[in-house]
Amino acid sequence: MKQIWSKVAATVAIALCSLVLSSCQVVGSSASTATTQATEATFGQLSIWNSFYANNGYWAVAYVAPYWVSYHLSTSVNKWILTMPTGVSPRRGIAVTSSNAGETAVGFFAYGGQTNSAIIAFGSLGLKAPIFLGGPFVDVPQSLAFSGSTLLGLESTSTDIEIASNSSFGQSWTITQKVSGALGQIDASSLGFDALDQANGVALLSPSTSKNGLAGVFLSNDAGSSWNSLDGLGATGLSNFSSTYIPVGFGSHKYEFAVSGLGSKGYETYIYTPGQISSPTTSLNPPALGSDPQGDIAVVSNILGQIPTISWFHPGSAKFTAPVKMAGVQGAVETISFKNSDSGVAISSQNGNLIGYSTSDGGLSWNRSGALASLPTGG
Repeated sequence: MKQIWSKVAATVAIALCSLVLSSCQVVGSSASTATTQATEATFGQLSIWNSFYANNGYWAVAYVAPYWVSYHLSTSVNKWILTMPTGVSPRRGIAVTSSNAGETAVGFFAYGGQTNSAIIAFGSLGLKAPIFLGGPFVDVPQSLAFSGSTLLGLESTSTDIEIASNSSFGQSWTITQKVSGALGQIDASSLGFDALDQANGVALLSPSTSKNGLAGVFLSNDAGSSWNSLDGLGATGLSNFSSTYIPVGFGSHKYEFAVSGLGSKGYETYIYTPGQISSPTTSLNPPALGSDPQGDIAVVSNILGQIPTISWFHPGSAKFTAPVKMAGVQGAVETISFKNSDSGVAISSQNGNLIGYSTSDGGLSWNRSGALASLPTGG
């Protein structure tokens, strides 16, 4: 099975874990780290953005009011560990992406009076010099993506959403696509590239529906140097979107993405692949979306007081599997990700606590992998 996440050396992983919470004001500084482990963690607002599998284990990004934090589940130690720098105030978002070539980029969203979002890049030889996007990142989980050695990001202005391209971690960015007047649905944007043919990319820039179908979808076949609007997509029946998702590795599909939002039967999720749109799978609450390296999409439905259910979309069959209970999971699943079609992790919230689970049978049964460590007092 082809793995799209880069193989990050152990020393780089440690550096990533210690730097991923630094604010833009301290990019490149040598902040000390403090690691805290706890059996239970009590949080306020929970809003997990993304989780993914890298060579050295799973990572998850979460908002623990008022901070953004990163967690790591080591493959050698079955325990979620929070490592964060001291002496900084990470009060804005972060985004992480990796390339097939062994490079990782960590983006820090600008906040306060700052105008630039900062990016710290890691290569096979370690930490590279920081680079800066021309403006602030769009506040969405998938605001960064690699196509070969080219890093692309979504940035926002007072009137536009833009796709910016940066070759080989240079200090200059090139705007390759701009959508004007798009800030109304800025929370439903994402960016990604085909893992097997990284010339092909898809960007969802404030998608919307009309009588003519789905709009705001752009394709690239030259590694993000240019983009063309994808027309002729069927309508979903959703008046707006609560989230969009481009799976981690939609190899050889040219494009693949999910859109979720309120429909006639509650929250509905549709999957678009070339030439077709799926029938929706429904949930009472906003679903948690994840994928495996083959581009299969997992949709988790949370039902208050009941065991969450999981349904899979397989591009080959173009259909969702019937929802099944995630045996062993308690609480509401916040995020889910898989390193292959069988093995994956999920994180749920239970009475304000974040609890990790793991599966080895594609999500049918789950074992608890421990509580996520709480934020250090005064961090």
